[in-house]
Amino acid sequence: MSTLLLELKLINETPLFLGSFDTQFHEDDAFRTQSLKGLWRWWTRALIGGVLYDSGVRGSSLIKRTLDLTGELLGSTDKCSMFKIVSEYRLDKSKIRICKRRSREGLCGLQRVTLLTLSRDIMFIDSDGLEVDLKVYQYRRGRDHGIELGLLSLIVGLSLSGLGKMSRRCVGTFKIYGRDHVGIVSQYLKGTLGPEDLKKLIEHAYNAAARYCQTSPRKLTVSLNDLPPFPLISKSFIDCSNIINRVLCTRFNIPLPSALSNNMFPITCIYYIPCRLSIDTLLILQDFFMRAKRIMRYYGRSRPPHWFDLFRIRLGRDEVCKAWILGLPRAQRGTGYFTNVDRRASPFIVSSHVDHSTLTLLVSSDWPNMIEWKGEHSRTRIRVTSEEILINSVDGLAYFESYVQKTLRTRMVRVWP
Repeated sequence: MSTLLLELKLINETPLFLGSFDTQFHEDDAFRTQSLKGLWRWWTRALIGGVLYDSGVRGSSLIKRTLDLTGELLGSTDKCSMFKIVSEYRLDKSKIRICKRRSREGLCGLQRVTLLTLSRDIMFIDSDGLEVDLKVYQYRRGRDHGIELGLLSLIVGLSLSGLGKMSRRCVGTFKIYGRDHVGIVSQYLKGTLGPEDLKKLIEHAYNAAARYCQTSPRKLTVSLNDLPPFPLISKSFIDCSNIINRVLCTRFNIPLPSALSNNMFPITCIYYIPCRLSIDTLLILQDFFMRAKRIMRYYGRSRPPHWFDLFRIRLGRDEVCKAWILGLPRAQRGTGYFTNVDRRASPFIVSSHVDHSTLTLLVSSDWPNMIEWKGEHSRTRIRVTSEEILINSVDGLAYFESYVQKTLRTRMVRVWP
């Protein structure tokens, strides 16, 4: 018999571009539990993998044990999930909006929406247009502390990312209210979290993962050749002594990132950004990931030449192309970054809520070995090594911190580790 563990009420804070079977929004299918389960599994895997990594597990053993323990909790081809979700939703049809084909006004100016509307109109749900009631039940017995980890990882995922298209880019986030029947996550169901609340939530989830995995993780110092094989939430740091002189941000008068201390850089960086939610906030944060808009926002109208940017610069005769760290593919009209993989999501995950945003940076080695950048008159082959991944992560975080301070006039607060 199923036992009710948690009742959640989710109200979308930011516009929601949640597709259905054909990737388009449909009024009769406005919320899909499959999307929520995907988010839940991804963050649970990151927590379990981080705990195992900090316990010294490496290589194929790390991947196999992470997948096995995640499947034991949320289901696999061999076993059903410990949990069952029942959802109901209320859609305010007056909040359904349309981004017109080739329009560039308001939300239509968002980078991904611009691409989606090149050939057709797309529908979405505006803020406060969707209210979802979720009931989470225990469906079967499992490992000790599985319920604790499952409920906490769900709240972590909803706090640090969104659902649907652009879920890593500020959009598709929810206010989280609810009733906790087992006393695990009640303190995090207030609709919004402050920096101390967010820090406590992540620490609580990490410790629950350690209990679930029956291991004792610790903060480690790892080498460049020991980057994790997939994104995970870890307390460990990477020794940057051998690459610190190759970091370029200081040449652009951009301070080193606050996360870098004594040549040590965390594998996982999670920041709290105090700022009020608005269309301008969403546009500013998303514009960081598009070169022309990033340069305009950062340098203003009297901006330097288009190539004067930390992610794509000329040093002497060399063209330094670093924007692949923001995610692949990054190509349009025959120029940009090309590789043999269909997609590699950005390690920079941004979520926006009513009174703050968050940035999560997850450093890992799962990138293609070779990337080719093609310009109008030149091309560059980029060999992706652990050194390049770390250098570009450090530079990217430094640039993002400086960008937020300059455009949103606020300072990021590091909450993890």
